Amino acid sequence: MILKADWTFIHGWGLGGFFFHPLQALLPQAKLWERGYFGPATRRPIPPRSWVMAHSLGLHWLGPEDANNLEGLVILAGFADFLPGRAQVKAMGRKLRQDPQALLRDFYRQLFAPAPCPLTPPRVTDQALLAQDLESLLSLSLPLESLAPIPRVYILQGEADHISPLSQAKALATILPQAKLKVFSQGGHAFAQVNPQACLDWLREVA
Repeated sequence: MILKADWTFIHGWGLGGFFFHPLQALLPQAKLWERGYFGPATRRPIPPRSWVMAHSLGLHWLGPEDANNLEGLVILAGFADFLPGRAQVKAMGRKLRQDPQALLRDFYRQLFAPAPCPLTPPRVTDQALLAQDLESLLSLSLPLESLAPIPRVYILQGEADHISPLSQAKALATILPQAKLKVFSQGGHAFAQVNPQACLDWLREVA
């Protein structure tokens, strides 16, 4: 059964493993990656025939060697590229240089909208990595060939996501022929954190 499988959760930009705590409470066997913005980085090995749940930019940190091991992949608010948001990224880069904590507070509010934001950003310990990953959004492109071997792919998207809009998820579903897309009405960029049970209920039905 999918929900009893081995899981690895990969958070997105400006976040840490704490982003997945509501989902991990329902899937306690899940292991968390830490990119290293707020403390030591932790990249846990992905067991063979396991599942990954990747949020936003976290999808792009999944390497080909990881994808070859997977039974399935769940993409939360994902995108193949971030070209529509280039102006937004440049503005965030300027604010990051001035006040990283203020930038993250603003970002977290956008992340959870239209729901209230329940998180306060931890203190940034690696501002250079935060800036590097933000800059990467200007040029990254998803290596589709590395995802081709994954037999099951599910894309979960919030309809009210203004960071990575629904059009991005639809484009991603088009170029991944094995993918199934689920849209959550009124969900924002952090819909899976706001309503983790709804996400798992849908996966239980289709997987």
